Amino acid sequence: MKDLKKILAKRFKERFFCDKSFKDITTFKIGGKIKFLVFIKNYKEIKYLLKFCHKNKQKYVILGGCSNVLCGDSGFDGVVILTTKMNAIKNKNNLVFAECGAKLGSVVIFSKNHNLSGLEWAIGIPGTVGGSAVMNAGAFKKELYDFVDSVVIFDGKRVKKLKKDKIEYGYRTTIFQNKNYIILGVWFSLKAKSFLEISKNIDYYISLRKQKQNITFPNAGSIFKKANGISAGKLIERCGLKGYRVGDAMISKHHAGFIVNLGSATQKDVQKLIDFILISVYNMFSLKLELEIKQIGE
Repeated sequence: MKDLKKILAKRFKERFFCDKSFKDITTFKIGGKIKFLVFIKNYKEIKYLLKFCHKNKQKYVILGGCSNVLCGDSGFDGVVILTTKMNAIKNKNNLVFAECGAKLGSVVIFSKNHNLSGLEWAIGIPGTVGGSAVMNAGAFKKELYDFVDSVVIFDGKRVKKLKKDKIEYGYRTTIFQNKNYIILGVWFSLKAKSFLEISKNIDYYISLRKQKQNITFPNAGSIFKKANGISAGKLIERCGLKGYRVGDAMISKHHAGFIVNLGSATQKDVQKLIDFILISVYNMFSLKLELEIKQIGE
């Protein structure tokens, strides 16, 4: 039997780990042990790992900033592929290209430094370009695809560039959630503006975020999508659930749309809290909330 650990260690060296936990890599600081963890730097390494997993019958999941995930207490018996070292950003005229692992905030700053405006609202979003493009991330009544020109993907056979009009997307949803496409990067269409004006816009959105989401405990961002156009946080707050907790998982006292980890919360704690919220909101408003976060593992 092949020693898969040795194969991956030889190939990826200091970018390979077999002793990490989801607690080490997620913003929620929740989850069990990961069998194999690999940081990739380019498309060829993604292609290699997909072939490796298929050949050796290993489960795999591709993650970016790990800011919008809830991971199981039992961990993941397979390969976790992290894209955060695949993070190059460049510009061409009014277009900015960012690889999938680039932080969205880094793209905002890069664009500002090149006098390009449009993404200022995304400052403070901890996710990566790839994850944000999969879910059509948004904030302050703006969404990523308002500013996307095209998306570069790997469809399992070859690399393709999909123009925005060929991509199905909506509120916190895209075709990429249902297709086995891997996003390699995104081209953003932006507008030329002065450095000072863009800086003022960024400061404005930073202040808004501090007012609405000044949360210091580990969390995974908004847990639920809007329901009938109403913020899930507002619905949860109207149920009187701010501060309600299960174990060390608590509905934020500052923003009811967030669940925070007070220190040693488990996935089971969070799941019990999610279930309680779902029942409470449905009983009071006859609305079914949908999860915005991605769940990994059992």
